[in-house]
Amino acid sequence: MYQPKSLYLAPATKRLGPIVPISILFAIALAAGIFLLVFSSGLSNPFTDLYLLPWVGLVAVVVLAPTVYMAVRRRFDLFHPLTFAAWSYFFPAFVIGGLILASGLSKPFFLILIPDPETQLPLTLLYVALGYAGLTFGFAIPYAGRIGDFLSRHLPVWNWNARELLFPGVVMMILGIILSTSAFTVGIIGYQRVALIETFDATLASFAFFVPICSFLLWYSIFSVEHRTIEFKIVAGLLILLIPYSMLLSGARGSLIQNLLPIIMAFWLSGRRIKLRHGVIFGTLLALAVLFGIIYGTTFRLVKGAEEQIDADKYLSHSAEAVKIIANRGVGENLTFALETLSQRMETTSSLAVVVANYEQLESYAGDYGLAGNIWTYTWTAFIPRFVWPDKPVISDARAYSALYFDYGDNSFAITPIGDLLRNFGPIGVPIGMAILGFVLRIMYTSLIEGGRSVWRSAAYYLLLVNVSYESFYGTILPAILRLSLIILVCGFFISLMIRRRAA
Repeated sequence: MYQPKSLYLAPATKRLGPIVPISILFAIALAAGIFLLVFSSGLSNPFTDLYLLPWVGLVAVVVLAPTVYMAVRRRFDLFHPLTFAAWSYFFPAFVIGGLILASGLSKPFFLILIPDPETQLPLTLLYVALGYAGLTFGFAIPYAGRIGDFLSRHLPVWNWNARELLFPGVVMMILGIILSTSAFTVGIIGYQRVALIETFDATLASFAFFVPICSFLLWYSIFSVEHRTIEFKIVAGLLILLIPYSMLLSGARGSLIQNLLPIIMAFWLSGRRIKLRHGVIFGTLLALAVLFGIIYGTTFRLVKGAEEQIDADKYLSHSAEAVKIIANRGVGENLTFALETLSQRMETTSSLAVVVANYEQLESYAGDYGLAGNIWTYTWTAFIPRFVWPDKPVISDARAYSALYFDYGDNSFAITPIGDLLRNFGPIGVPIGMAILGFVLRIMYTSLIEGGRSVWRSAAYYLLLVNVSYESFYGTILPAILRLSLIILVCGFFISLMIRRRAA
């Protein structure tokens, strides 16, 4: 029977440990590195737009409040949905990013699209604070916990033994690599855009998620045993080799972070005690992953240019050229390049402010770009496979959004769920829509983590959590959760079947 618990749910068994101070030191070091560029650029006043600082402070208080509350109650969880949303997106994008904007370090070309920045930039930060407060409120609704508890009693447990998981995990991983490579060759993953979406493209891309699922499962198995035999070490080596391969295919700035997260989450959720050296190692790896990911991803995109689909050999030659350019730059130049690019990439307030400033005037043109009522359209059409409805609308057309709001359709600008909700439902839609998302996250957290943790449930939680995008369209979130849930079930079923057949 479900019992109401604390407002912010988190496993009480996880001690606070050194991960919090390590994380804080990492954030301070990152901010210090960025602001070093401000002072070294010759600016006499590090903050040129002082009027933004109180609003940035408001966002910081609202975003950090749930995490601070859990830390004080000794219920800190690095991968609690509210904490994860805070450190993975909201704090870097709108607190550090807001400070970057206030300092004058970030001056994107689209600032001219904001007619009254002294009104509309603070209003943007107010919407962010309201959105995150709505997310927190929705998570705290007790009915979500009851639904999660009900689902927990009916979901598979699949708490496989670490050793018996190695073989089927590797088999499903190989299948996922084959599928993801196929998806890459037809242009539906990686830094490329296919001109025509084929009937089974989305299905192929979905089953490519076998790779991150099995990566988590295998790392979880490695961390859950006390004495690792040679077979565990071989699997660990193969997983490490998979990182540059995955980075090569994606060409994304965040590819290294995406490969590092399953390792850190598997270590955390496997029940290992977090020691100081673990915090130092993970903090260092996170910093290096952010910096090198920014360096490689940005350089690769500069070399490749546009996103058009190209042959695999040409794609690989661009990657090799990017690596050569990085090697020729040297450490100092690469670090400066990374920090400058990171500061521009991290600052999201100004791009969201373009929506805040113009959504009412541009809404009459949204239909011409396929964006009218897009949240509703994306939500219900996403559940219909393209082989059933070949002519269904394109889901999450970021280029159409960029063309409408920025008059530049060759790039993807962050819209965020907050901007998408504002466009579709006005100001009231922001806290309500984010509260609904918080409600869904509570169901997910209760059913997979609090209701009884297992290796499969931990993997399911990992994949669902990291694929809730706070930078893209709101309307794609729920369909993505349900679609990934199906993929996770299919993967778990086949692994369970292989384990039973090997044991028979």
